[in-house]
Amino acid sequence: MTVRVCPKSAIFNRARRSRSVRYLQALAFLCVMGGAASTAAQDVVVYASDVSASKGNWSRVSSGSGAGGQKMASSDYGWSATERAASNPADSFETTINVQAWTSYRVWVRMRATDGSKWNDSVYLQFSNSLDGDGNALYRIGTSSGYVFNQETCSGCGMSGWGWSGGAWWLSQGRIQFADGGEQTLRVQTREDGADIDQIVLSPSRYLDDPPGAPRDDATVVSKSGSDGSPGGPASSSSSSSSSSSGPFGGSRWSVPGTIQAEDFDNGDPGIGHRDLTGGNSGGAYRATDVDISTTSTGGHTVGWTDPGEWLLYSVNVESGGTYTVTARVASAGRGGTFHVEFNGEDKTGAMSIPNTGGWGSYRDVAATVTLDGGAQAMRIIFDSAGSTGSVGNVSFLRIEAAAAAAPAPAPAPAPAPAPAPSTGSDGGRLRVMSWNINFGGGDPWGQAQDVANSGADVVLLQEASTYDENMPATYADRLRQLTGQTWYSVWAPSQPGASGSQGTLILSRYWIVDQSAAVFDGAGTARALIDIGGVRVNVFNVHLEYYDTGKRSSQLRQFMDWMRQFGGPRIAGGDFNSWWGEWWIRQMESEYTDTWQDVTGSDENGYTLNGAVRFDYLFRSRDESWRLTPIGVWNLWTSRSDHIPVVADYSVR
Repeated sequence: MTVRVCPKSAIFNRARRSRSVRYLQALAFLCVMGGAASTAAQDVVVYASDVSASKGNWSRVSSGSGAGGQKMASSDYGWSATERAASNPADSFETTINVQAWTSYRVWVRMRATDGSKWNDSVYLQFSNSLDGDGNALYRIGTSSGYVFNQETCSGCGMSGWGWSGGAWWLSQGRIQFADGGEQTLRVQTREDGADIDQIVLSPSRYLDDPPGAPRDDATVVSKSGSDGSPGGPASSSSSSSSSSSGPFGGSRWSVPGTIQAEDFDNGDPGIGHRDLTGGNSGGAYRATDVDISTTSTGGHTVGWTDPGEWLLYSVNVESGGTYTVTARVASAGRGGTFHVEFNGEDKTGAMSIPNTGGWGSYRDVAATVTLDGGAQAMRIIFDSAGSTGSVGNVSFLRIEAAAAAAPAPAPAPAPAPAPAPSTGSDGGRLRVMSWNINFGGGDPWGQAQDVANSGADVVLLQEASTYDENMPATYADRLRQLTGQTWYSVWAPSQPGASGSQGTLILSRYWIVDQSAAVFDGAGTARALIDIGGVRVNVFNVHLEYYDTGKRSSQLRQFMDWMRQFGGPRIAGGDFNSWWGEWWIRQMESEYTDTWQDVTGSDENGYTLNGAVRFDYLFRSRDESWRLTPIGVWNLWTSRSDHIPVVADYSVR
């Protein structure tokens, strides 16, 4: 037996917090039984294949992306979330884990929510013999105490694919330990049905601060015996070209062209994946490192509290060499400082200045043109100088895209065209529709009109148009006339009809509008335009649902759908629904319409129109006479001229 002498202060300082005689005795015993206590604790890694028992709405099924080709799945029956864990749950699964006594573990779960819905993304974990840091019973099987794991990292952040969760963003749950070593039982029970799980990791060291992988679109499979010889290491990783010990956050390099979130810098110790000059995460969000990360009002994240000399590293893969535009979304409550972006140690952008955007939550874009080589390389954001606030400024994300050719000069204004007669043919044709929340012009109405003209759209559905500072129903149609050389027709639906100024929805069409109408549903101005496409008449609807008040949003949607039922034939409904796919509002729409993004891509994922991570903007096609409207293409049109980006779709009309 190896005997170890422990300072009495170490024993009593821990024991007095719990006031537990048993805890005091156990600590003293471990100090004497030094041989057992000194063995390094190992990561505990659980796959679906390790599950020994399941019941109710849980079953082990095959999965092409799950660890070991399997996952634990619960069907989505639309159950409401439970307020607390059940002492004897009807729906659960269990496995045996082997742990070390009196060792602090951080718990991570890789999850996936059915339809990417926040109503399907949480579970409870319970254990036998588990304790909190003071030695009190916690999250015990047979009680109503449960460790909540929720895939969404903040309110409204959304989720996509597999993602690692370390708990629930609204709860402070901490780490766990066990009174006895050896075999213990781990139970998972339903909090919200529709969740999938393929991996659970209890880590005493490796993953105490950072998760094994990304919170969304993650492909990380944690090995049960790490590739580096240590338990629980990643099954595979790729290293940054500038640091052999760092690895991409999420397990794979970020693609260029593409959008890279500032908070998704490489994993690694300070000086490897990042350099931050102050201790702790001042924003307290997303990751447990010294990098200061906070949430944004749109549900994403931003890196803030930045000081000169700090930097963030990203492993990227440039698809092909060429000229690119690097656009950074930034904010500062006063004059900001400067930063630059380098690739493989070479400054590519030069100094980029962060302007006074009017507040830490008000964002603007700054851009630079760079020439990049193709292939894998290391990209760093380096913060150089502080502004009037003493900070460099906030950075939300970098967007890197192929440099665009210069826009053509506006065409001369043609003479107004007479209204054409409706077509008498019946051949149909092609129709391109854009839906875009323009954020009241985004400070650049002419630039927005140029984006619309460049898209080639035939019909445009705009939300947050207004008549406050300018009469957008007239000015936007006129700008498009000048830019395209064609007459554009409009339907305006103000939220406050008759008011001197109002926001609302606006439909613009280069096709003659045969018939039109507008309505207001609980403060939501809603527009309709009937257009003629080669003799086939299509009703197009535009709506903007409530963001904050979900009851109001539900009422608006019911009235909107009732209104659309008055109009027969093929129909397209678009707009800002302020709802994530899989949520009640989208499911209601899909009872009578199909989601064009899903029609074309076969997936609900991607198509993000807000902050690079959220899809609130949709184009739907009616199931009634759907054969007349066939979606043949859909994409997002990247622009920095609003807080939303447009969704654009092509339809074959017949």
